[in-house]
Amino acid sequence: MKRIRVPILLATCLSVMPEIVAADGALTVHANEANAQITPHEQGQQRIHLPALEFSMVAAFECSDGAQADSITVSIADTYQRYALDELNSEQTITATLNVPESQIAPLAATEFCVAGEPATEKSLRVPGVATAQFSLRCRSGASSSVHFASLALPLRLSCVTAENQESSADK
Repeated sequence: MKRIRVPILLATCLSVMPEIVAADGALTVHANEANAQITPHEQGQQRIHLPALEFSMVAAFECSDGAQADSITVSIADTYQRYALDELNSEQTITATLNVPESQIAPLAATEFCVAGEPATEKSLRVPGVATAQFSLRCRSGASSSVHFASLALPLRLSCVTAENQESSADK
């Protein structure tokens, strides 16, 4: 009986871990959950097209052996932001917010969520990896440099916007 509990406990703990990734101890990244509101789609529609999304991430970094952070680049699909040495200001963390246009994220297959004419049983749906963020940290010490990479699956919370919950949110 105990043999069954350990794997179940381990699986439960791993499923609720926050979206945090570390690379070589030099770069640790965390993503906040993005939000998107979608309108009901027709029954049987296979894909939900997402609107433009705003992703917020935090990167903590440290260069080793007396090296200094030269730059950090964050990218999602075709959208990227580069933070140069003068923007880092000897800080050990950055907060990056990237606005990704709707055409850069693939449509989602969610046929049972937010269907027109159906009673809304679920008002929101969490999609754990709708896109991936890539981070690269360049450290420089004299004539030598090193690069550290990390990638992170980005979570998204979809909310179904119906006429009923639009009216209730307008009343507030």
